[in-house]
Amino acid sequence: TPDTATRDGNAALALGYRERLGEIGLNLNGAVATGAAGAGTWGLNGRLDFGGFELGAGYREFNFGQAAAGDADRRMDLGLGFSGTGWQLSAGFSLGWARGEAGDSPVGMFSLAGGYTPAAGWDLRADLNFIELRNGKRESPENRAGAVVVISSILTF
Repeated sequence: TPDTATRDGNAALALGYRERLGEIGLNLNGAVATGAAGAGTWGLNGRLDFGGFELGAGYREFNFGQAAAGDADRRMDLGLGFSGTGWQLSAGFSLGWARGEAGDSPVGMFSLAGGYTPAAGWDLRADLNFIELRNGKRESPENRAGAVVVISSILTF
């Protein structure tokens, strides 16, 4: 289904395809957007599901107004999930690069998530994310690593 929007010299186009082939679900989509200053972004994503398992992958490239300086950001994602009656488990990996005059600065993230639905409209979720950032400047290599835990309770009315 195409979707377009324009505002103040910006334009976007998104296309998606969804198909059910027996018990296998397929979902593909892509998008591209441009701005008045020549900045833009584009991405492709896909997902397969079968028997409660989902496998997804995506690639995006961003350069919001930085085209003249040669800066851009790229990101690749890969995830696997499983859902049963009332509960979900998933794992994902993201690898991104912030490109600039100093070189590439890679960012990696590994995520584990779990969820449970004790009642209709009430979801409990826990996420654990491990993140590592490497500085692209060769004369000052400062690397960072960290972990984030998010626990949430979501009520839907």
